[in-house]
Amino acid sequence: MARSSIENRCLGTRGDHQVGQYLIAESQSITSILGTVWVVLKTAIGLGFVIFVHELGHFAVAKLCGVKCEKFYVGFDVPIGFGPIRLPRTLGKFTWGETEYGIGIIPLGGYVKMLGQDDNPVNAQKEAERIKQSQVTSSTDGATDAHLSAESPNLPQPAEIDPRSYPAQPVLARMCIISAGVIMNVISGGIFAAIAYRSGVQILPCEINGTAAGSPAWRAGLHPGDKLIQIGTAGKPDEFLRWVWDLNQKVVYQGLQKEITPLNLLVRRGENKPQWFEITPQSRKRAGGPSMPTLGVFGPLSTKLAAPPTSTDDDSSLNRFRSGDVIIGIEGEMLPVDASTKQIKFHELSSRIQARFDQPVNLLVRHQSETGETSEETIPLPPRRLRHLGLQMQMGPVVNVRKDSPAERAGFEKGDLILEVDGESAGDPITLPQRIARTKKETLIFKVKREDQETVTELKVTLPADTTPTFADGDYQSLEVVGVAYSVSTTVAKIIGTSKDKEQNIRPGDEIVQITLVASGAAKQAAEIKFGKAWNEPVPLGTDGSNWTFVNSLVQTLIDGVDVQLTIQRSGSEHTAIISAIESDVSWDTGSRGLKPLSFQRVHTAASWGEATALSFREIKERGAGVFQFLGLLATGQLSPKQLGGPVAIARMAGSEASRGITSLLLFLTFLSVNLAILNFLPIPALDGGHMVFLSWEMLTGKPPNERLQMALTLVSVGCLLMLMLFVISNDIVRMFF
Repeated sequence: MARSSIENRCLGTRGDHQVGQYLIAESQSITSILGTVWVVLKTAIGLGFVIFVHELGHFAVAKLCGVKCEKFYVGFDVPIGFGPIRLPRTLGKFTWGETEYGIGIIPLGGYVKMLGQDDNPVNAQKEAERIKQSQVTSSTDGATDAHLSAESPNLPQPAEIDPRSYPAQPVLARMCIISAGVIMNVISGGIFAAIAYRSGVQILPCEINGTAAGSPAWRAGLHPGDKLIQIGTAGKPDEFLRWVWDLNQKVVYQGLQKEITPLNLLVRRGENKPQWFEITPQSRKRAGGPSMPTLGVFGPLSTKLAAPPTSTDDDSSLNRFRSGDVIIGIEGEMLPVDASTKQIKFHELSSRIQARFDQPVNLLVRHQSETGETSEETIPLPPRRLRHLGLQMQMGPVVNVRKDSPAERAGFEKGDLILEVDGESAGDPITLPQRIARTKKETLIFKVKREDQETVTELKVTLPADTTPTFADGDYQSLEVVGVAYSVSTTVAKIIGTSKDKEQNIRPGDEIVQITLVASGAAKQAAEIKFGKAWNEPVPLGTDGSNWTFVNSLVQTLIDGVDVQLTIQRSGSEHTAIISAIESDVSWDTGSRGLKPLSFQRVHTAASWGEATALSFREIKERGAGVFQFLGLLATGQLSPKQLGGPVAIARMAGSEASRGITSLLLFLTFLSVNLAILNFLPIPALDGGHMVFLSWEMLTGKPPNERLQMALTLVSVGCLLMLMLFVISNDIVRMFF
């Protein structure tokens, strides 16, 4: 069916659909290449312009002070050779007046070469001699000088320097020249931001699509659809808070402090009066990555489908969805549209799908053709069976109880171990949420074993009137209608569904301490595309790693040919077993059924240039504060140096922002400009900040610092900066290939 619909859209002559399909594919390929080239070009121009503006500041003020500028370069024109092969020093250069302008072969910065000034300590003495010789050569009264010399042959001659050289300028003038680069970066960053906001900036708003089971946000009672309008009690509510720049950065900074304090969040729920929540970030262990602070909230999504539109093709219905499709209804009901953006939020769809988690649903989908024409189609989407590895794991303890929930009112406590529900064994902890969701009862009787106690406690939970099935993603399982979240142990309780696990030497009581995805042949390539380059990296489980909920989520995403290798610990020894996923006969996957939605974006457009300017000041202030916070965390060891990015990371981030549009790129260039200004003004010799320290000493004492000391400090700092550059480049390489 999908193939025939594609052929019907082809434009081949005399009904030759294959020719038409080929032409469309070729045109799409060319369009994609041109689009990539345009993104790369925008990125290169943007990054080059930030460097150009910085050097222009130095150049312009130096010219105003009468200093001779010999070179103005974006990039460095250093000789590069590999054996007999010699690369050109520049990508292009020209001379205008007394200055040589060019683009260096190494695009990692830029410089202005002023007469008498050289950041390379090796050339400092040579440069000092050159400006002395320049004074004698450029004298306009050579005869008078010769006459004086003849009259006083034994008198020492003063060592004067060229008045147009950098060292000949007053200290204040040199300070102005040195600081002009960072000042220009701050000014240009503000201009970038003002233009972006006046044109309209796409932002990811602080609207919640869901909360992770057992997380701080889940515990506090935040709901899908809640909107954050203020972070912290200082300031005032803002309808345009940004998910990445406002929320994420504050959570990470707050969570990395030695003493973590709560974040105060002002939240609006529907048309209700905004309410304050106090939520403390907690560190979340990530499989294959470092721990990072989190609140446990998921960012906003829309019902517009991404490219590709689905995460799997294991059902023929999924092949009918196209990239750019918008899901506008379900089971004959039109989904509510957000009034301010005219979009539909994904939680409106997912909540209705979850309510029918074990039933097929009919989705009303709006297609849009390449010519802009729209059409609507109803696509049935069957439920997806839960996949598992033939193992039932032991129940883990309760990790959190939601505030003001039936579980909290019934007396549930953190650490409780659920044994029974209404007289029956809790059974498989993975499927318990589905079994509870099906209940029609008004009360449930739980038997739990208290932490560090042998006694069993009976808790009576009175359920709310609305028991519509809902489920939460995350690192733990949760009984949403009850309000309790629990972990799933990595200890095997029993073998279910297959005898292969017995053949693989897996028994009840075994501890699964590690999992690794394995594949062969074409499945390896498919796995790398789906899961990334580190797809087959071992993932530790248990006390120092993830619980079985992570494994269950991973198994739902496996593709044909990819199996799971379990590392099993028994009586102090370890062995491995490779298991293939199988489908359950009675349980269902409660996720989004393979749909891949795009993020929910909205546009923030300043109503006037005055407002745009105010927003640009805010942008500069916040980006600057973020840099200082980052440096503080780095200096105190609260942030790993492995988080640093180099030129490759900068280029990739810039390219990503450029692909989203000019305004996104402009805001990234604002961020980069502020970074460049602050980092360049750090008191490190060889950087502008180091020059300012030396000049400040000269202004205070009336003489420059000792030349040998300056040279030694500069050599050491240059060496450290080079090592830092090699380190961040190695970080970039590791992220790209490992």
